[in-house]
Amino acid sequence: MIYKRSLDETPSADGSRIEKTIWSTGAQCSAHIVFEVTSFGTFVNFCKFCSRRWGDERLLDIHYMLKKAKSLRNAASHGACIMNGFAEDGNRCDDLPKQIQNSEMWLKLPKAKRKRWKRNPRMREIVTLFYLFSISVGEGEAKNKCCSELKSFYNNAQRKLYNIPKNNP
Repeated sequence: MIYKRSLDETPSADGSRIEKTIWSTGAQCSAHIVFEVTSFGTFVNFCKFCSRRWGDERLLDIHYMLKKAKSLRNAASHGACIMNGFAEDGNRCDDLPKQIQNSEMWLKLPKAKRKRWKRNPRMREIVTLFYLFSISVGEGEAKNKCCSELKSFYNNAQRKLYNIPKNNP
């Protein structure tokens, strides 16, 4: 539970949304209620705070994975910015967390594809997002719907790519 400050205190001068929310909800509120009205970045920072507070290395790893997901979301929301990361190709193969590299999802991919994706910063972000989705969304209707929509997106993209000329598009 997140508790309200004592009555003689007021929200800080910067008036952060979390403080205002906690201040206005009464004596206490659950963390999930706070995250309904705050940014994704605030949630990411909260994970980091909790990981340090309780010495949880796994949660700290999730914090860094969420930062990659946030970076991907930001790139996707700014038009063609998401394409910039695909052009980059580096040798930093160690930037993909061990949990992902050891996951069943990752190990099912052909070795050559894994090596290629590990070198590309944008693909590392996409793989990280898929991994977070696989560990945080339980089996059921919502997950099935998301998977179905993603397959539909890829099928549509594949059809459109087929029509683009290979030379001088």
